[in-house]
Amino acid sequence: MTRYSLPLIVLIALLLAAAPAWAVETNPALSALTQAQGELEQGKKMEAFRTTEKALSALWDHIPFSLDAVVLTEGPTQGYGLFTPRKSNTYRQGQTIYAYVEPLGQRIRKKGDLYVFSLSADVALLKPDGTILWGKDDFAQWKFTSRRANREFFINIRLTLNKIPAGEYLLSIRVNDRLTGRAASHKLKVVFAK
Repeated sequence: MTRYSLPLIVLIALLLAAAPAWAVETNPALSALTQAQGELEQGKKMEAFRTTEKALSALWDHIPFSLDAVVLTEGPTQGYGLFTPRKSNTYRQGQTIYAYVEPLGQRIRKKGDLYVFSLSADVALLKPDGTILWGKDDFAQWKFTSRRANREFFINIRLTLNKIPAGEYLLSIRVNDRLTGRAASHKLKVVFAK
């Protein structure tokens, strides 16, 4: 076995052991994992990989929409997972705040040979008691059409605020799945220096 097949076999075995037989027959994700297990046992690694991708797609449609990573960064991120976390959450007046956000579970719709998803973000700066000091709904919007059902998607938030009184605040980021109306949010602590 290659170093990649053992964890996959363990995952499949755990999922199948935890599921009753009727669940495998009625659940597309479990059914695909059962098929992938058979393919692995036959040495068909590439087929098992593709079938596991089908299982992941089936599961993706049923997980809650959420934000998997929300991190203050040193600057804009150039690719999925390629962010550099910021060492401090303290900013000077007029200094740009960068944040990296990974949505998880956004709806991906198939239209013919293409896949579509659409997100927007609302951003606000809150006082510690929740009072909105500054905010903008639809701060940014993204609509993608792709030949692949891209699940590895990230958002760069870039925000420059002036004349913010020195103190501690919460940067609220709310991401909206425009195809379902679902939303997920996260707050990051930020400090503006004197």
